[in-house]
Amino acid sequence: MNERILTVTIPTPPRRLGQNGPQRNWRYKARLRKDQRQDAGIAALDAMNRAGLRKVVFAQCTIQPVWYRKNRRGQLDGDNANSMIKGAIDGLADAGVVANDRDVRLLPPRFEFGSDDPRVELVITDTLTGP
Repeated sequence: MNERILTVTIPTPPRRLGQNGPQRNWRYKARLRKDQRQDAGIAALDAMNRAGLRKVVFAQCTIQPVWYRKNRRGQLDGDNANSMIKGAIDGLADAGVVANDRDVRLLPPRFEFGSDDPRVELVITDTLTGP
């Protein structure tokens, strides 16, 4: 099986983007989400360049978020963690990595602890690739 996989690394999102995070007002959260969307689009283009790919469009795919954290303090639940990266998924669509974010299946997040470099890796796997 010839599986297409692309890994995009984004900074750890601010807690205010979560469903259970502290809220200020809708404008503040919208600005954070817009910044995340732009950063993820740039990170996706960078990942494609590093992989030597000119154009990658995943018509249907799964995305496995892998959160690298220093410790378990402030542990997130899966739903809250996935809600915090919604802007990043939109950024992948803006960059042309995914054709449309409605055809993306977001898997439950995986957490890795003990990292000196906190980040989120979005592992994108094409689900239309056949044998």
